[in-house]
Amino acid sequence: MKNPTALLEPGIFIKGFQDYIIFVHNKKGDILEDVRIYQPREGKPTRTIVARTGKITPLPGDKGVQLELMNGSADEISSESPDEFYKISFKNYKMILNLNKVVDVDSIQKKAREKSMKELTRDIEAMGTSVDVLPLRVELHKKLALSFSNLVFVLIGVPLAITTHRREKFVGFGLAIVLFLIYWGIMLGGIAFAIRSTIPAWAGVWSANIILSAFSAVLFYKLLKR
Repeated sequence: MKNPTALLEPGIFIKGFQDYIIFVHNKKGDILEDVRIYQPREGKPTRTIVARTGKITPLPGDKGVQLELMNGSADEISSESPDEFYKISFKNYKMILNLNKVVDVDSIQKKAREKSMKELTRDIEAMGTSVDVLPLRVELHKKLALSFSNLVFVLIGVPLAITTHRREKFVGFGLAIVLFLIYWGIMLGGIAFAIRSTIPAWAGVWSANIILSAFSAVLFYKLLKR
């Protein structure tokens, strides 16, 4: 209760809150980033709330916490047809989370980035269609993309090494640092777009590999034309 944001650990589908499944992509101090909340309903569509940022504060009496979400969208149940939703966009959205069942040792689990590819695949299959498993798909693609990053750096490093082999050694070191920063910059930007469902998960995560591989192909082509 002294540190309510500790309840929402980034990178984990948190199922301890009654009626809700919560996923937080990142957390900076008291601010939650890229929050996804799912409310599965037996035999009915799952209600979904997505927000860019959020903040959690305790309520008097230790009965629960208030989650304040900013800049997002929510599925609201139609008053005329309870089986249907209509989507609303909001700048500020408040909801109460019950703490009665949140402290459950059996609910403790690894973060998505700590899980193996086998564990991620199993979780994706277990979730089914009731919950959007986009964060898990992003992490699965991320593990694959990073595995291939070594090959990408080799492909782009060969033509650069041939071009700069007569120059000072610090030039090659500087190029390596620049390539590293460019790679992570592109990947992190792609993941941000993927988390917000702007582009598919695979496209966001693999964007750095694709772009740098294409650049290496251009460098090889220029070398062959010499």
